[in-house]
Amino acid sequence: MDLELYCNKIRNTIHNIAAPLSFFKFIDIMLIDHTLLDKLAYLARLEIRPHERASMLRDLNEVVAWVEQLNELDDLLLQQDYNAEVGPPVLAQANDLRRDEAAQVLSHEAALALAPDKDANYFRIPAVRT
Repeated sequence: MDLELYCNKIRNTIHNIAAPLSFFKFIDIMLIDHTLLDKLAYLARLEIRPHERASMLRDLNEVVAWVEQLNELDDLLLQQDYNAEVGPPVLAQANDLRRDEAAQVLSHEAALALAPDKDANYFRIPAVRT
């Protein structure tokens, strides 16, 4: 895919996500009604006052509409298998990881020999006070 086309697709997707949800006011269908709001309030152990119900319904329906809008997005980024060599140039990265090799470490006795204070097989440290 051409880099410019790819960037435009991402830019349009972000614009669509961030678009205000004012369109929801014009939809007559409510996704969450008073019955469902009561059930959600009961399950969440919330007390919703009568004067808060209308704004709570509106806010919850806007959240549901926004999540629905996310579900409809083109999942371009999820469909492709990306790695260091394949993928769009914007996301191409190199995995500069060190090899996982066993190394020589201090033995318990050698570490105790370096400790300033010890008691049998344990390190002694000053008391920690808060």
